[in-house]
Amino acid sequence: MVVEFYIPLADVNRGAFSPALARRGDAVLSAETKTFSPFNVVERMLLPGLDNTVKKFACAQASVDLARVAIALERYRLAHGDFPESLDVLAPQFMDKIPHDIIGGQPSQGSGSASQPLHYHRTADGQFVLYSVGWNETDDGGVVGLTKSGAVDMNKGDWVWRYPAR
Repeated sequence: MVVEFYIPLADVNRGAFSPALARRGDAVLSAETKTFSPFNVVERMLLPGLDNTVKKFACAQASVDLARVAIALERYRLAHGDFPESLDVLAPQFMDKIPHDIIGGQPSQGSGSASQPLHYHRTADGQFVLYSVGWNETDDGGVVGLTKSGAVDMNKGDWVWRYPAR
């Protein structure tokens, strides 16, 4: 289980995470551990936590990437007076290269990097919204998923960096 489903969740060469593989691993784990046996005690106790660990790591890496891009966006704004129309103008002056979305990033032809960009748009008030599609692998338009109690739900919605209100 670990070798087949959990280790491949993070693809270091592509710099991407696979929520779909995590869901397949969870389904196989549920089927294997549906009935208790002395042979699956450790599997039942330890493996469910690995999926959550990978999800937290992916969210943390996305947050780092979003923060780096947000810093480059602010540097661009200070130099030009406004935020750019697209992220493409940030490289190479404000950052070496624009990081891709670690969720859903696919290798592009020849370069070996992911071609799924981070999502970015300027807002009507002159600010911006920058986000990753998040663990649900769906572009929710920069909307953060919340639980019933109002806490952020990492399984729903996008992972968003919003420019703070002035």
